[in-house]
Amino acid sequence: MPKEKETSSDQLSNDKSNAPKGDILVLLVGIDNYAQIRDLSGCINDLNRMESFLKKRFLSASTANGKKEGVLTTYTILEGEYANLKIYRLENEQATYLNIIHAFRTFLRPAGMADKVWFHFSGHGTEAPTATNFRFLENNKDQCLMCHDCFANHSTGVHGNMLADKEIAVLLEEVAMGENGTPHIVVTIDCCHSGGLTRDAEDDVTIRNIEMPENAKQRDLASYLDGHYSKMSEIVVPKTPHTVLTACSNMELAGEKNGGFFTNGLVDTLERVGGKISYSDLLIHARHAVKQKRANQTPQFEVIGGAKSYARFLEGTPENSKDKYEVYFEDGWRIRCGRIQGLPTKNELNEIVKAGGQVEIEIHSTNQPNLIAAKANIRDVGPQFSTLIITEGSLQTDEIVYFGVFDYFPARPTYVLVNLPIITKNALFDAAKAAGIKKAQHIYLLSASNETTPHQLIISTENNQYLLTDLVTNQQRHLLDNDALFDALVKVTNFHRLLALKNESTTLLDKADLTIDMLGRGDRPAIGVEKIGPFGKELLITADLVNSLQGDHADNRQFNLYPKVSIKNSREILYVYLYSLWSDYAIEVEEEKKSTGLIEYTKFGSWGLDPGESESTVYLKLIVSPNPFDSHQLLQDGIEAIASRGRSRGVVIKSGTTFKDWCAITLKITVVRG
Repeated sequence: MPKEKETSSDQLSNDKSNAPKGDILVLLVGIDNYAQIRDLSGCINDLNRMESFLKKRFLSASTANGKKEGVLTTYTILEGEYANLKIYRLENEQATYLNIIHAFRTFLRPAGMADKVWFHFSGHGTEAPTATNFRFLENNKDQCLMCHDCFANHSTGVHGNMLADKEIAVLLEEVAMGENGTPHIVVTIDCCHSGGLTRDAEDDVTIRNIEMPENAKQRDLASYLDGHYSKMSEIVVPKTPHTVLTACSNMELAGEKNGGFFTNGLVDTLERVGGKISYSDLLIHARHAVKQKRANQTPQFEVIGGAKSYARFLEGTPENSKDKYEVYFEDGWRIRCGRIQGLPTKNELNEIVKAGGQVEIEIHSTNQPNLIAAKANIRDVGPQFSTLIITEGSLQTDEIVYFGVFDYFPARPTYVLVNLPIITKNALFDAAKAAGIKKAQHIYLLSASNETTPHQLIISTENNQYLLTDLVTNQQRHLLDNDALFDALVKVTNFHRLLALKNESTTLLDKADLTIDMLGRGDRPAIGVEKIGPFGKELLITADLVNSLQGDHADNRQFNLYPKVSIKNSREILYVYLYSLWSDYAIEVEEEKKSTGLIEYTKFGSWGLDPGESESTVYLKLIVSPNPFDSHQLLQDGIEAIASRGRSRGVVIKSGTTFKDWCAITLKITVVRG
């Protein structure tokens, strides 16, 4: 039988008496002075602030000096569950491309299960043309950290010594795959992720970005981390479990003034709460702090490879609570929660009001989180934010940070039928309660089926493992233990909610359409049968050796996918987001596009039947709106990692007077073996 937790998550996290003490390993990289590009002035200040916070958080006065050996300082922690605080600082000329890699491999790589790892970078960032093999990822770009010795020749287009995201992914995998087990890993980046202006003259804010030459050369595959990817028969970008907090999206610029706005907001919050805060809550505070300084910079947050958003910062222990959504003032009070998070459409909201109900929100301030500052009702619901009517209390429009909690969350609940022996079932119910599954995700475990709460998932056992059956997509997954099961429940629920997302009152469906070209060997088009299913359009393709790519194995049945989005009869620019929902429950998105006409995507990737598969399905979800939104919130890794498929970065949240119309279109593509 799957292993059971006999104590709650909190008890497990607090019972450290028999566990070995771990170390906190922090790699800080800051570059103010560059060898060949424009200097910065606040990056070393960032490192000083972070080291000061860490010493206050974990050390007593008697151990605050530490033992310094070159760039590494080791502090002994006298009390608590950790043995040492080790800070490895690379500043200015020390922070070369090779030195940063060396620090990962010699300092962070030996970390084990009891340790905590934090990598922070403050400096310039940019985007650069990626190798041909990665062109199916992230709009043909590498997101790069610019090391001290980086260069970009505007005459020849030659550039180098920039640490690409694909290289960081490998370095993090090396840390996670060490002999001593996988530590808890957090990454924070305070730099820009795209090209743009180099100076903001209005408020004299320095921008942490360097433009690449227009004729920048494509990177050679062998140049990534000692030829790591060139040695692989199939290119796989690792998705190591870790949490990422970045200064802005890949379409924005990060600012600094006596230190990075993002780093200062992050550390201000951590110092105020003593470091005891979940990643999700930390993002709310950091975003608010940055917006006070720079309106067009939006910190981003992503959990990779099964990391938990409601874990405590750096320590990784559970922080169970209801979901919190930022409440902010912009042409009236708003909450950063909308239809995508489960709120009703306008028509549904009207029906709730007619029935005498309301979608009520309790609003709290971070100054007094246990007190209700105000209550509000939802007025209008958009894709990702909604407008509020304050019904009780009042809010101030100054620097106070507010968050809203739904007393009743109207998202369609997920019901899970548990078909297990009574002892195992009871233990699972206890573990689910301790993990906060019901509170955070609106997921309910049922002891028995009933007509009033039809279940979408079934938990049973097979071969001494959990077996999760999905009645919506007709899939099954084997899972080893409670943690894997709960992670799967959340991901399947997110998958179902995006799949079912639609706006019944939209007027855009006559303006937007989603089609796809599936090309096989010799650009031979695949001919399929189309129909309308429960979620939208469906396409069934029969794959054989004549119409599909044969590849290296005769048993493969692969196609190249070329999605097309047509925008018709629209005088205004519409924002287009194309999500792919894979059979392992991974959700990915193409970079934001704007159009009044036809969008033809480059090759979406080869997909179809692997050897031994008889059927495979992918869903494409198109969301179109006159307003941009924060697409990264919907992304997730799969239950079973299929890392050869890429992950797009989040996009910018832009201001607008109010949201307008929006629509969602689903295309289901199924390939069966012919």
